Amino acid sequence: QNNVHVVWKQSIGDGAIFYKKLDNRGINLTSEIRVSMKGIRTYEHSASVDSNGDVHVVWVYQPYFTEVIYKRLDNNGNNITNEITLVQQNQWLWYRSPVVAAGKDISYVAYVTDQPTGPPGVTILSVDKDGAIKGYLGGVGNTNPSLAVASNGDIYASATQTITRNQTQYSSIAYAKFNQSGFVHMRSTL
Repeated sequence: QNNVHVVWKQSIGDGAIFYKKLDNRGINLTSEIRVSMKGIRTYEHSASVDSNGDVHVVWVYQPYFTEVIYKRLDNNGNNITNEITLVQQNQWLWYRSPVVAAGKDISYVAYVTDQPTGPPGVTILSVDKDGAIKGYLGGVGNTNPSLAVASNGDIYASATQTITRNQTQYSSIAYAKFNQSGFVHMRSTL
């Protein structure tokens, strides 16, 4: 449809997440629409548009514990789902850097899990159109996740893989290709 969907965090006020749709000439097709309703302490957001024009948004919400929140909007910014907590911190884990890639019937969300006793790790999960978790695809790398969904439904994931040896950090790019059931077609490091 050649439209531009923009999602941003407001830097003034309560720091909410907003959405706006523009045409390919930059003309507003919607007003500014508030996506996050829980108030302050929203961080690190990502959005993806599916083939129906629905907008899938994820972000970190941190009132006391960190949560990864998911919400789906229609092509005009109207709520299809409420805010749905996909994962919530316990006393040992906290979450950051969520990204979303919208497929035809399933969306995929990746996020970084930090833990006090080891290196961080990227987890990938599948979410249906109503925001229900359908399954975990596993993980790839340990920071800076990226996702894409191919037209055949395959999921491409990459992330930075950092290891420490003799007090020196080494980084590479970890890459994986999954099918919709989570079967790994390929796993590699660049």
